[in-house]
Amino acid sequence: MKNEKLKIKNLILFFLLINLLLAPLVSFAGSYTTSNGQTITYDGIVPCGGTGQPACQFCHVFVMAKGIFDLVLKFVGVIAVLMFVVGGFMFILSGANPKMMEKGKQILFSTAIGVVIIFVAYLVVNFVMTFPGFMNPNFGGNIWNPTQWFSPVCQINP
Repeated sequence: MKNEKLKIKNLILFFLLINLLLAPLVSFAGSYTTSNGQTITYDGIVPCGGTGQPACQFCHVFVMAKGIFDLVLKFVGVIAVLMFVVGGFMFILSGANPKMMEKGKQILFSTAIGVVIIFVAYLVVNFVMTFPGFMNPNFGGNIWNPTQWFSPVCQINP
């Protein structure tokens, strides 16, 4: 029993380390379009005030919020895939051990519920920001990429 727990802990540690190695592939960079149609690309979380960028304005709060939401959504995807892999391995490799099979099922079910909750929360926050006119729903673009669904709508003067 202790040997199985040690294997599971090592497997989870392995996937967490792989996640840390892949984390730099998720970028903090973003871009937005100003009121005159100019596209501004930025590095980091703050989308203004840097070299070649306009001075910070109220609208940049919403641009930054969208960047943070999109970043969180990317990390949730990576972590969810890793947890599905861990739960799947536990379920498949459980053999005659019903406790390990139940643990694998529980991880798979909990991960699915967590992804649904986070995705619905993402949609709710973006729809709430859409009603006052801070965001523009853009479902006509790439329907399979939720980070392109909403874009800030405000006057940013370069």
